[in-house]
Amino acid sequence: MTEQPERKHVVGIKISADTWDDVVGALRDIQLLLRNDGPGRRCIIVGSSFNYLVFDQTSPEMTHDKYFAAIDAWLEEENEKEKVPA
Repeated sequence: MTEQPERKHVVGIKISADTWDDVVGALRDIQLLLRNDGPGRRCIIVGSSFNYLVFDQTSPEMTHDKYFAAIDAWLEEENEKEKVPA
């Protein structure tokens, strides 16, 4: 099984918090972190009311056009797998 293609930047974020306001506060922190530090950032922050994990995986060779060519090929492959022989 071929994995679904991904775009140039894939960012994963996991937030654990005591309250919804703490989640929103963590998202504000993460926004500043990503804006100031740019791509390639990986960090774990442990606070008094929230923790978060952020990672960015960058594929420099991936372009907009390459992504859509890859996703089209992947979708075609997935559709072929779903076909039931007659």
